[in-house]
Amino acid sequence: MEKEIDDDLLLKRLLVFLRDNEYIPKDGLFYYPGSGWHDVPLQVFGADKVYHLSKEETKGDPDVLRDPLFKGESAPPSQRKREIFEDGYFSQLRKTGAKYMIEGDYRETQAIFEENKFAATLIWGVPSETIIEALPELCRVTKINGLLILGTDQLYMKEKWNQKEPIKEVLEQRNFPRVSLPEEFSLICVYRNSK
Repeated sequence: MEKEIDDDLLLKRLLVFLRDNEYIPKDGLFYYPGSGWHDVPLQVFGADKVYHLSKEETKGDPDVLRDPLFKGESAPPSQRKREIFEDGYFSQLRKTGAKYMIEGDYRETQAIFEENKFAATLIWGVPSETIIEALPELCRVTKINGLLILGTDQLYMKEKWNQKEPIKEVLEQRNFPRVSLPEEFSLICVYRNSK
């Protein structure tokens, strides 16, 4: 029987590893586009270092109701893929002490962030196709040699864990160097931004 992965714990262990081994500079800023209410990077790096960017979604939002990852409040918590909050994601992040919460789409941040702003960028739990589409913008805002940390929706789909991951193929074709990490982090793609 395959052991279930606690993806929040896995992410937290990875970020602590990257921080403690100085893959991410202590004074570096951390970008978390598509964060929703998720606060694991905030727990590791602190409120002064993490920039959250998300579309604010609430229960009345028609896009949320059509989203196949949202199974509704009637589903048991283990079957819910996302939490939806009446007052939006940022209302939850404020409770954790988050300082930088920006509403927007991470594929279109030219008016929000200058180039080479962040030491590391995290995309967590989204399809590879979305990451590939957003890659030019993610690279633009991430410093050269900064980290791109990409945990795709494959983490949630255990039956696909051993299949080829399209984002790995795209990054390797573009000669992005993959960061060597311990085996426990093999499901997460961590690359150096080479633009």
